[in-house]
Amino acid sequence: MTVREMRSSDAVKGSLLLASSFPQELGCYLPYAQPGTARFLEDELARAGKNPTKKFLVFEDEDQIAGFAEYRLEGAETALLAHICVAGWARRRGVATALVEQFLASHPSVRRLELDVFEENLAAARLYEGLGFATTGVTSWYRRELPEPTLPLEIPDAATMEVTHERYSFSQCEFRVAGETRRVGRIGRTVLRCFDERTFRDDALLSQLRATFSGAREALLIGAPSGRNDLPHGSSEIVRSRRMVWELPFATGDPT
Repeated sequence: MTVREMRSSDAVKGSLLLASSFPQELGCYLPYAQPGTARFLEDELARAGKNPTKKFLVFEDEDQIAGFAEYRLEGAETALLAHICVAGWARRRGVATALVEQFLASHPSVRRLELDVFEENLAAARLYEGLGFATTGVTSWYRRELPEPTLPLEIPDAATMEVTHERYSFSQCEFRVAGETRRVGRIGRTVLRCFDERTFRDDALLSQLRATFSGAREALLIGAPSGRNDLPHGSSEIVRSRRMVWELPFATGDPT
């Protein structure tokens, strides 16, 4: 049993493990639950040397991938645990703890580790609390049906986005509206992710985006405060997530 850096040859197994770890009803809203995830991981690992802020680890047990973790460095002392999952047959064996400890041991300058966990995932939350994480806030994921399509929107890098989407089944793009930069993502064929509340509220813009992206049917907003009742008509909360933070008392490896 060992924790090591992920290799391109692990991409398929890793993607299957990721897909199996998500609640089935949320799969359409999660990029890593899409069928192109293995190709995305392969490409990310191939360019790992060009993007040192991302770290992928696996826990290997007799040639089987028992666990997976993705970290994103956000400065010298802060990191985000973007994804972590453990195979069903390997749970309660310290796999998740080992994936966290290995990362911290290899990044001794990290003093703040953050993650998000679905509120209903009580077992994971207890594990993180046992490690030292504390909840700092709760946010919600909201969805709404897209308005009827109007005229397509001109997006400068639409062709690039389409190529990316065909390969990974998820993608992002930026464009200008009334002098402002907006960013949206596509998850699968039907979900359009809004990265800000203004876009989520903008019926006219969403109508154009629906006309631009064939198959898009609903908008997703992640990270709005919980319990909102002032969002557009037809909006509904689909899940809540907890932001948890571990403030390390000293740099890992410091003997003091």
